[in-house]
Amino acid sequence: MILWSENEREVLENVRLQSEYVVSCLSVMEKIFADVLSGRKSDAQKKVEEFVSLREKVDKARRKILTKLSNWNSSLIDRENLVHLTNKIDAVAGSAGFATSNLTILRGDDAQRILGRDDFNAMLRNALRCAKILNDAMASFVEGKDATPMVDEVNRMEHVVDEEHLRLRIRLQEKEYVDTPVTVAIGVSRVIEGVEEIADRSEDAAEILRLILTKLR
Repeated sequence: MILWSENEREVLENVRLQSEYVVSCLSVMEKIFADVLSGRKSDAQKKVEEFVSLREKVDKARRKILTKLSNWNSSLIDRENLVHLTNKIDAVAGSAGFATSNLTILRGDDAQRILGRDDFNAMLRNALRCAKILNDAMASFVEGKDATPMVDEVNRMEHVVDEEHLRLRIRLQEKEYVDTPVTVAIGVSRVIEGVEEIADRSEDAAEILRLILTKLR
């Protein structure tokens, strides 16, 4: 059990809150994807506005943390590690924003035809799971507990997403998609890339947390 000083706990609570905002972003993102891939693209607009508002909260939280770190005084955690951690957590939301914006500019029927299948939906769910487990790890860490098992689980899930991403890319090279217009193919590729990067950036953040935990032992 780690006992934080008042200064340390204040900053770490803000990092935890930032991570929770990210999970809120992803929850709305999941609903947007469900609408678009179910042929209800018009229903997604209000959710997109909600997503943008939450994305701004994530960024504001990051800037608040960076300001607080200018007065950081801790013998337990290096300031630079927390700078990298808050930036990587922000990058998870950034990847979600990239995927969402590229999805919403696709024609609804193109999105449904190419992405509205079980393999993409599984990849999306697992990418979001990476970020949710990271959030659980952050909460455990702030409580002074060893979050290493959850960090390991983020790493494992990221490998699952990588494998799903590869299988999806192989499928999209099949004859069925040969005649897909270049602009549509680029848009779809960017959506897939953004989803994969949610998992990648979650793993990046988890590995920084692992480094911090290792130094605390």
